[in-house]
Amino acid sequence: MTTITATQAGVSGATTVTVTPATLVSIAITPSNPSIANGTSVQLTATGTFSDGSTQDLTTSVSWTSEDTTIATPHPGGLATGTGVGMTTITATQAGVSGSTTITVTSAVLTSIEITPANPTISVHGEKTTVKLTATGIFSDGSMQDLTNSVSWTSSNDAIATVEPSGLVKARAVGTAIITATQAGVSSANTVTVTNQQLLAEDVWKSASAVSQ
Repeated sequence: MTTITATQAGVSGATTVTVTPATLVSIAITPSNPSIANGTSVQLTATGTFSDGSTQDLTTSVSWTSEDTTIATPHPGGLATGTGVGMTTITATQAGVSGSTTITVTSAVLTSIEITPANPTISVHGEKTTVKLTATGIFSDGSMQDLTNSVSWTSSNDAIATVEPSGLVKARAVGTAIITATQAGVSSANTVTVTNQQLLAEDVWKSASAVSQ
């Protein structure tokens, strides 16, 4: 709270201004109404809109609930996992304000996994010592889903290249390592080549493009 005063020719007038913090007015969840296969997960994001028009990512601070946990179960952080075929409403709540989305869980089964970029080259030196791999699942109903954060990533040789749960591969020594993504008994492998050359990001992009053609 503060006092604002206007003065002219020795005459003054004052008023008190009270500044209050912006309040949360709505929550939007994205992606909107996603469809996933049973046993897989989708990362939901909760964005809050406040009374002053500002927005804020509330994904990790809202309370996530499911109307029917036998169909889909949300976890802290917004990751929702399909646990049964059907539809259910996922709600994010904070400070008495809620936002919802409908998740459809299908009976489709995972048939294959595609890893991109295909057979990339990185280096133990220079600018490009890592590469981020993406795993896309292809299901029996023809649908596709990003499984990067839910597959199990492994490296055939951690001394050459290691892989993190997020799919990030780091160069350790010169050679080749096979990086495998596995989920629900389905696997896909990708060969990562590690060189001594000081590769730039553009070089790796050209190398991956040439291999994939």
